[in-house]
Amino acid sequence: MTEYYFDIETWDPNATGRPDPKEGQVIAVAYQAISFGRPTGSLETRKAWERGGEKIVLKHVLDLGVFDWDTDGFAFVPVGTNLDFDLAFLIERMALTGVRRFDAVEVLDIFREKPRIDIKTTLLLMNDGRFRGSGLDSFTKFKKSGGEVVLKLWEKKDYRAIEKYIRSDAAGFFDVYRKILPALSDLGRKVRPSAKAR
Repeated sequence: MTEYYFDIETWDPNATGRPDPKEGQVIAVAYQAISFGRPTGSLETRKAWERGGEKIVLKHVLDLGVFDWDTDGFAFVPVGTNLDFDLAFLIERMALTGVRRFDAVEVLDIFREKPRIDIKTTLLLMNDGRFRGSGLDSFTKFKKSGGEVVLKLWEKKDYRAIEKYIRSDAAGFFDVYRKILPALSDLGRKVRPSAKAR
């Protein structure tokens, strides 16, 4: 299995909080291979403002194997923050655009069986269990704002600034991820019962 940093950017003209896939769209997807907690290669992006629009972005996500799980040891394992939102938004946008319709059993299988690593809960615990202030932007200097900034940039058609935001988002993720992995591994060794105690 290969781990990939994975994130989407969305736009919803009526959003006051969480974007609604019925009203909005996927405007970009970013991914990058990970080895031992660190990025390898370059950050790849697919953007709706390029030729083909949102449908091309959604088709690319399918081609990547984001919704597949390990059949031959080469599955795409998404690693990110708030992946349940990303996957659910993608599934609904794919159905609404006619790119791919997942039946209820497939959706349940994706959310039950699909390997993924989501640091959302870890950030919440690092924030003393408080939801407010538990976003990635609270733990890194590289990501200075939440996703609502993208909504304004999309409306202004400032695509260069959106790409800069996507890159800072990825840099912020890796800044935090490389720090928490060794700490969590150490904690796991301390908390796990010894082999003799089992």
